[in-house]
Amino acid sequence: MKDFHKKLESSEKESALLSVEQKRSITNLVEEKVKESAEFGLEISREHQEKELEAIIKTLQKLGGIASIKNLEFEEVRAQFSEFLFSAMEAETEHYFNLVKKTKCTDSNTAYNVHLSGVVGKLLNMIFNDKL
Repeated sequence: MKDFHKKLESSEKESALLSVEQKRSITNLVEEKVKESAEFGLEISREHQEKELEAIIKTLQKLGGIASIKNLEFEEVRAQFSEFLFSAMEAETEHYFNLVKKTKCTDSNTAYNVHLSGVVGKLLNMIFNDKL
């Protein structure tokens, strides 16, 4: 994740929208949710974690950054954020659905959807409660 974090820091456009500390907080959030998913039997690959982080950053950009997001209604942002993130992670969602179906590593075929929803919920909670 450190290499990925450095990649994010190098982008001037992204740096204008998010501070290094905010990017670290987002990285920590994803890592926390990945650990929670692992506790339920879903092991999310490092490659998919990095893509997820990249998709989150791009989604924040599409929505105009944290300051802009705070000016919108929570449910509107949640719907938009979920739509963008789930679209960006569509192949990974299918991958984990098929993996769970095949290996029965967890009780829910939609475990990755639950993971992504948890990431969105926690991230928006942090944004709207001034913790990011």
